Amino acid sequence: MRAEFALCRGRITSILISWPFLLSLAVLITNDLYLKSAFPGWLTGKLSDVAGIYLLALLVTAASPRKKYVGAMILALGFLYWKSPLSQWFIDNVNSVLLVQIGRVVDYSDLLALIAIPFAWTTVSHGATRPRKLLTQKLISIPVAVITVLAVSGTSVLMPFGEYSIRNADIENRVDESSFVAAIERVTSKYELQCENCDAMTDEAFYFNEDMDFSYSLDEASNGVRFRIRVTKMRGFILPNPDYDLFDRFMRDLKLELGELSPSMEFVQSLSGPPYSY
Repeated sequence: MRAEFALCRGRITSILISWPFLLSLAVLITNDLYLKSAFPGWLTGKLSDVAGIYLLALLVTAASPRKKYVGAMILALGFLYWKSPLSQWFIDNVNSVLLVQIGRVVDYSDLLALIAIPFAWTTVSHGATRPRKLLTQKLISIPVAVITVLAVSGTSVLMPFGEYSIRNADIENRVDESSFVAAIERVTSKYELQCENCDAMTDEAFYFNEDMDFSYSLDEASNGVRFRIRVTKMRGFILPNPDYDLFDRFMRDLKLELGELSPSMEFVQSLSGPPYSY
């Protein structure tokens, strides 16, 4: 039993310092910290899931190559559970005790990431788990393991996100649309947000910088504005946390500016979800 455990530990150590593992870990970290915010879209949204599943599959397969099908089934079922509504009670309980809030989007298309599992089998079968006896390589595996835990768990950190609206309750005294746009421009300029395709004043726009993005659309029926805020800025290095303070400051300034347009302005928040969701 002791010899089997030592062999298992040796295989895991070897996979941690193999170039396929380190490359995938670099892709995961780069995608989460930069690519997702710089190039938001389907590809960067799925890339972290694929890289994360590949890393986990490498470790599971290296731990027990002869039981790789069992390990793959457990990994697949665990990922399915995580991506389903059934895991919400677990998330709520974890968030009640953690300082960093976690979350996930219920999106079954993310299960496409499971295609990474056979590639992990191929990597292991081609000798990535061949024992290495150099002490330096064993020492390197320790920080790599720590970084891997932080990187994989970091993909589930809940980012500040919200959709809201502000409307004018006084239907007799409507606010001019240009006043809404000017108020929004004052706030976005303060936070150095750049507008995408905003050569002229418009009733809808998208603003962004490396820390956050903001979009709005004017609602003629309610004489108000609907807007969406998402903060991507992280604070800290070893255990980075989303910058909720930035979200709160922007929200406060936006409500103050829009509130100055009329004493009848009402802030509306959806009851279908939390103010921070991703």
